[in-house]
Amino acid sequence: MRKTGIEWNEPQSRAALYTPAALRRRWRRRELFGKLRGMFTLENGGKYGESALNFYKIVYIYALGGLVGTVWETTFEFLNGNGFVWCNGSIFTPFNFVYGAGGVVIILCLRKRKKWREVFLIGSIGAGAVEYVLSFLEELFPGTRSWDYSDYFLNIDGRTNIPYMLFFGALCVVVVFLVWQPLNSWLDSLPKRVMKVLVVILAVHHPCRSVADACRSVPLFRAHGGA
Repeated sequence: MRKTGIEWNEPQSRAALYTPAALRRRWRRRELFGKLRGMFTLENGGKYGESALNFYKIVYIYALGGLVGTVWETTFEFLNGNGFVWCNGSIFTPFNFVYGAGGVVIILCLRKRKKWREVFLIGSIGAGAVEYVLSFLEELFPGTRSWDYSDYFLNIDGRTNIPYMLFFGALCVVVVFLVWQPLNSWLDSLPKRVMKVLVVILAVHHPCRSVADACRSVPLFRAHGGA
């Protein structure tokens, strides 16, 4: 009986599944899937269990960072004599997107760093780069500028300045070495069901409100561009 090409190559195909390269690929996929499962589980004690950074914690970090940022910016404006300005960067929510996203990025990228100098240096350069790029993109597309440091000491094109970069570097050190571990332990102590419910509410509410903010902002951008 004549063997077809598929039958002839079948033993070779099976053997290819067990080559070192194939085994390494399968192991990496298994590791990746394990990490993804760990991101969406609140169980303790597993390889990606207790003290692991999961999706639920990321949502909480975003909300807390955004709320702290709103309070900080509002207080800063008030102390500068500009009156009470609710600096939440949103029409409907109390979460400042820049600070919320910044808190998540700090924890994701720097939480495993052991040397405060590394955290300070990376945080300073990263904050300056992000502030510069966001200012450039805002001026390029909507045609507006939310901040201008042209009159500040050691400014860089008015988009950022070195003193603020150093401040954010120090802030990264405080967040990584003084805030993250207590916050992580507190999040681990929350009842799992309550944590899941609150995260679902935040995860659904904030994107919807952000879309509403964007829709409300379009006429303002058009009016500014036409002025």
